Amino acid sequence: MKTKTLQRVEIWPQTGWTMNQRMVRRLVRDMLASHRRWANYHLDLYWVDGEAIRKLGRRHFSARRLTDVISLNYTSGPGFLQGEIYVCVPVAEKQAKAYGVSLQAEVLRLTAHGVLHLLGHDDGSDDQRQRMHRLEDRALAQLNIKPLDNKG
Repeated sequence: MKTKTLQRVEIWPQTGWTMNQRMVRRLVRDMLASHRRWANYHLDLYWVDGEAIRKLGRRHFSARRLTDVISLNYTSGPGFLQGEIYVCVPVAEKQAKAYGVSLQAEVLRLTAHGVLHLLGHDDGSDDQRQRMHRLEDRALAQLNIKPLDNKG
């Protein structure tokens, strides 16, 4: 008897802004497939405004500043990844302009960043940040999206 797998990526736009959801799901699924540890997963992705991301930051991290992405990992056991990724669309818009990329490309990069956090990556040091940027670039390259040369 074959074991059934659960591989679900749900997208919940909260701002009225939307994009190609199929591309977002493909990015997430490709990233998780490359980490064979997670055959089963359920991730919820939210596109939110500044107020919502501030509230999440205060509630979960005691952070008061506006941020671009928040990942919440609810995984409670081996073999099943469960979590939420919140991307702040207004911050993504500002960053897209600063980096000279489309809003869609920046939201995809932030989504990849959120997935990496759910997979256990951290960006607390310069070395960790650089490693995460390389992994983001690799994931986006699978979708034919150029890396950010001027990302700080």
